[in-house]
Amino acid sequence: MKPIAASDDLAINADSINTDPIKVAVGLIRNEVGAWLCCQRSDDEDHAGLWEFPGGKFEAGENLQHALVRELSEELGWSDLDGLGITPFHDFTWQHPGKYVHLHCGLLVLDHSPAIKLSVHQAAAWVQLDDMGSMEWLASNLPIIEGLRANYR
Repeated sequence: MKPIAASDDLAINADSINTDPIKVAVGLIRNEVGAWLCCQRSDDEDHAGLWEFPGGKFEAGENLQHALVRELSEELGWSDLDGLGITPFHDFTWQHPGKYVHLHCGLLVLDHSPAIKLSVHQAAAWVQLDDMGSMEWLASNLPIIEGLRANYR
């Protein structure tokens, strides 16, 4: 069996990977001053304490707009997002140890910074792109940050 290099440089057995990618909606949310919403994973989650962009798994029949509206409502306590335009930004597949995820990133630009009521994450912050390098990120979010830097500098 040929080992596959995982995102954290561990070798894992190719037979142990679920080859059906998990579809994940990722919200790239920019506020009125150009900062991006970042969330820190809770201590009881995989990859505890790492930062990520908000979002989560698609439910059956959802498109990117529906998945993000639902996830942002569940994770941040936001409502009335249905009318906002979520623009597809970037899609890619990432390999975590033991699974593949297909990330569908949607861009949402807000004219304000709404109140956040956390239900899943332990912290959230509005962060400028230049400050993201000082944070410890979930590996699958690093290509997203590079894409944002390439498009929003």
